[in-house]
Amino acid sequence: MVAGDVLHGSPFPEDCLRVAIDEVVDDNARLPKPISDDMVTVGNALGTHVAWPTHLVVEKSIEKPDKKTRGKKILKESAVKNLSSLPSSLVALYCMMEKSFAGEGIRLPIDFEMFGQDLSVWILLKDDVIPFCNLEPITGNSIIAYICHSYGKMKTEGSLGRFMFVNPFTVSHNRQDSTETRARKLADRLLQALSNQLVLVPCNVG
Repeated sequence: MVAGDVLHGSPFPEDCLRVAIDEVVDDNARLPKPISDDMVTVGNALGTHVAWPTHLVVEKSIEKPDKKTRGKKILKESAVKNLSSLPSSLVALYCMMEKSFAGEGIRLPIDFEMFGQDLSVWILLKDDVIPFCNLEPITGNSIIAYICHSYGKMKTEGSLGRFMFVNPFTVSHNRQDSTETRARKLADRLLQALSNQLVLVPCNVG
């Protein structure tokens, strides 16, 4: 877009692309840039154009053809299958990771009280996000990210005292610790639980 461009009668926002809404998966998903007070969801914008932040747009890149493929477009496929069918929040996560954190990942610091130990994990595009999007077996890091999100909501709502969480890496069969060692670590954590607490133990038993 160039200076002076307009969309639906308003100046076109910076750092956005003009995107056509031809198909909708979730009618109630909110537009990142609402068109008006009456058009704030993707379902409202079906069949029209909207401004979409550039960092949330997944573009198919076209490579220059060689002599054997002259005249044919070679499209680089996304590593995620059926990207358009995913929830908007998951698409946004994938796009953000692909654009900004593909080679590094996001460090997720963990509150000591969550597992009763000092811990931090890295969420990586290839190892964590893509398998999650493709409905493939997920990693312990993905489970910890989910627990961390739930922990934060419970802390805000004041319901944290009803629950206790166990680090999935402590009890997973993938660890090199013996069964006895893993059982002892689980027992030590359970001993810290109050009588009326619910304990979440995400365990891959193999």
